[in-house]
Amino acid sequence: MSVNVGNRTPSKYEYVNAYYKVSDDVINLSYNVFGVDDEEEIKKNISYLKAIRSKVFDISIEIGNYVITSSGLNPEKYDEYLTRKSYQTLAIALCHALLALYQQAMKNLHIKGNKYTNEVRNIIYLIDKINECQEQDENIYGPITG
Repeated sequence: MSVNVGNRTPSKYEYVNAYYKVSDDVINLSYNVFGVDDEEEIKKNISYLKAIRSKVFDISIEIGNYVITSSGLNPEKYDEYLTRKSYQTLAIALCHALLALYQQAMKNLHIKGNKYTNEVRNIIYLIDKINECQEQDENIYGPITG
């Protein structure tokens, strides 16, 4: 039995899969020296590249922790719903931090604007999927009030 696309509700596993795409992007970008092609430029910026790689990996791991933890929660009570929503919100905040790091790397390493297009799209897709899950939860539990 198939479900009409317009009637389909998002699965919590969709944002887990979206996180894995982001994680793959982080690994690929890091091992490809964030898109720097010039050997001299790499040598000149080696300490910065190591620092940004460390930050990007750390943020990616934290996003993964929050995404996987929140996807494993199946709230039956309002406080469990609040816990899941807080993990999801933290994951979204860290996605924005990752975007800011990409932007900083592009500026500091003089990288053209379209170099990270797919990586940025995947982060935005992850944020969208988490937001869809939060909206679905709000339909069940109602919005959080003061």
